[in-house]
Amino acid sequence: PQGPTRMRVRVQGAGAVSPCGTTAVGEVEDYTVNVTAAPAPPTNDGCSAAFSIADGTTPGTTFLSTYNPADGTSTCDPTGNDVWYSYTATLTGNLSIRTCTSAIDTVVSVYPTPCGSAAIACNDDCGGSPCGGPASCLTLSITSGTTYLIRVSDKSIGTGGSFNLTLS
Repeated sequence: PQGPTRMRVRVQGAGAVSPCGTTAVGEVEDYTVNVTAAPAPPTNDGCSAAFSIADGTTPGTTFLSTYNPADGTSTCDPTGNDVWYSYTATLTGNLSIRTCTSAIDTVVSVYPTPCGSAAIACNDDCGGSPCGGPASCLTLSITSGTTYLIRVSDKSIGTGGSFNLTLS
């Protein structure tokens, strides 16, 4: 049950364990533990709940996110826990996507609509410019008025972590 729960902890020294409360050597302590519901995954955990974003930097997290194969497939990270974003191009040209200042190893994948489509581009590690290490970066051609789905995944690193998604 949720809410405050009283716990009694009894530590006894060497010797036989005696019934509740009678000991010559030892200690009894009472604690109150507040039991709460488990935190929920990010609200953009699934493709159908993708956050709409524009050019600029968007902070995000994969903490407690999940993977659903029905959302879409990517060769760069087929089963990593992920969050989703939606970007509608305002011009025809190139879109640069990167996670250069992220705290975790990320993978960026881009999909056409609707959810469940195969990725049209993905990147695991930049390996140089504009950022190195475990950050991801890619550039792709976009068409004005077209909506693209962007998946940021964490390569199943465990509990996830924070990242910065930059579009320009």
